[in-house]
Amino acid sequence: MAEIVGLKKDDSFEKSLRDLLEQFLRITGVKGAVISSEDGFVMDAVTLHGEQEVKTELVGALATHGVKSLVEMGHELKAGRIKRGMMEYDKLVIVIDEIGGKAVLCIIASTKVNLGMVRFQIKKLEPYFEKVLEQF
Repeated sequence: MAEIVGLKKDDSFEKSLRDLLEQFLRITGVKGAVISSEDGFVMDAVTLHGEQEVKTELVGALATHGVKSLVEMGHELKAGRIKRGMMEYDKLVIVIDEIGGKAVLCIIASTKVNLGMVRFQIKKLEPYFEKVLEQF
């Protein structure tokens, strides 16, 4: 189990992000988690062993592009800052969250995942992601 509270300033960027992303794999039904920069480059990603269908580079780029479209829509509608987006497909659920205006977190899960638990974990870990991303 990754020690969230124990994040140290001298921990490497990749290791800290990986520790945070791995927390999502502990939720039954989550297949992968990807964090990408605002430019769409994958900063880090984790998948369950054997989940070849999760193409992290593609997911990271598309998630970032999707968030940009949603931000623009929110701006046009004067809806305020985007918090989270969710897409339900026949076989998967994708939850996207903007992290501090610097990155996009994307959680890929089965349709049977407990979405409340995914949202809870995002909210719990968001300050830690922001802390790690301050390095950039």
